[in-house]
Amino acid sequence: MKKNKTPKVIVIGLDGAGFELIDPWLKQGLLPNIQKIISKGIRGNLQVCLPPVTCPDWKCYSTGKNPAKLGLFWWRQISIKDKKEFTAHDRFNQQKEIWDYLSAAGKKVAVINMPTTYPPKKVNGIFVSGGAGVLGKEYTYPLELRKKLEKNYNYRLGAEKVSILSYTPEEITKDCLDVIDKKFAFFKDVLKNGEFDFINFSIFHINTFHHVFWDAEPTKIAWLRIDSHIGDVLNLIKQKEDNYYIFFMSDHGSNEIKEVFNISTWLQKEGYFKLKQKAMLGLMKALKLDLHSLLKITSKVGLSKHNILKVLPKPFIERIAEKLPMEHGEVKSRSSIIDWDNSLAIAVGQGPIYINANKSSEKYVQIKKELKEKLMNLRTPENRSIAVNIYEKEELYSGPYLDEAPDLIIDQAKGIHIKGNIWLNNKIFEKPQHWKGENKKLGLFIAYGPEIQEGKAISAVQILDLAPTILHIFGLAVPSDMDGTALVSLFNKDEEIAQKSVKIHKIINEKSDIKSFTDKIRI
Repeated sequence: MKKNKTPKVIVIGLDGAGFELIDPWLKQGLLPNIQKIISKGIRGNLQVCLPPVTCPDWKCYSTGKNPAKLGLFWWRQISIKDKKEFTAHDRFNQQKEIWDYLSAAGKKVAVINMPTTYPPKKVNGIFVSGGAGVLGKEYTYPLELRKKLEKNYNYRLGAEKVSILSYTPEEITKDCLDVIDKKFAFFKDVLKNGEFDFINFSIFHINTFHHVFWDAEPTKIAWLRIDSHIGDVLNLIKQKEDNYYIFFMSDHGSNEIKEVFNISTWLQKEGYFKLKQKAMLGLMKALKLDLHSLLKITSKVGLSKHNILKVLPKPFIERIAEKLPMEHGEVKSRSSIIDWDNSLAIAVGQGPIYINANKSSEKYVQIKKELKEKLMNLRTPENRSIAVNIYEKEELYSGPYLDEAPDLIIDQAKGIHIKGNIWLNNKIFEKPQHWKGENKKLGLFIAYGPEIQEGKAISAVQILDLAPTILHIFGLAVPSDMDGTALVSLFNKDEEIAQKSVKIHKIINEKSDIKSFTDKIRI
């Protein structure tokens, strides 16, 4: 480390990134800047929390806590007691995160575009909410930063052409690349400024490429673009005298979808899941009262798919779309058509299953046992297992929200995409359609910096370990309620950072500690 220099940390989050996808391009020399960092640093798979989804895993990273301490188990969660599905946006800011601890210690921080961060927090620096889940225009701290972003960078939160409307691959590619470029432009200017001790920068829309194209040409183009931006970042750091540590990480990995498992359809056929309005929905489909037909009608009256959003607000269109069956029989609106009283099990996509029975009853134990056995033995038409394992919630989670957690969590097998949406076509299995890539529990981790070992591979890195590691780099105590461990093994053994003990701050009352540090911050 350069003498008399305090450390600075950059975290670059790449949503859905994994070595399974990019290793072939690395071997071909197509990603020279990422390869340079790997050769001079450490790489490894990053074990994320199940289910391996943007929400909860970005929050697991920033807090160092498992989902039952966050009350976040997927984008949409089930409350059988209240007979509803719900989103838990109000929990996004309940827990202290890396930037709260750093701000309280007087460090200057910049948080840019990380999902699950709306509304933005007051920090000692700047904050730009990002990803899905941004619900309003006040997405920056300070508020006036939004005007600067939109004026100077033509900044956009998301890609408008990735929506319920169908767009061509060329349109999606152009739109998402534009968003990625704009966000990198702002990030690089923040880095040039040099005043920030910690920068957290996330690229959410690279995962759109993974989902829509998997490893096809548009995804390769997007990764080449990101690699070029990373080259600029390395050049900017080289010009500075500071000790920069760079961590690349993802909230989950990705793999190619071979077969789709419609778990709600399977639960219906097995007698565990029931609907209230199946006949009415079936009649709507038979009469062609579906979203595809609606789009045809709007096209005939002069409202093309490109200008509907100019006439009607996107949230309004999405609400209508959720009420109508899709052309192939998919129904996205669930709460109003589920027979809550007579359903024994209800699933959402990508793994979680909720059981409708008293948790202390024999019935609950029996249903749980049956589902685990049936699902572990289930084979697809191409003789694939649908699960690597099926966990009970107590095996994965601990914390005050454990009672709200799904009772079973499927670890999806390679090549399997579990869809939770309700279908009227009675197909349990089908080939992938709109999505070509699906999430998996092994994401990407790369570490690079002045005291980090060179050219090493590391295993067993947990997403929960990153927050404690960053606090340790800054010499700050790790709160005892974090579930992760500081990764001292990243650093050369003869360096001070590897030799000094990890400080632990004992949390006596976890609930009293769930509050913002903003009253200690002087902006």
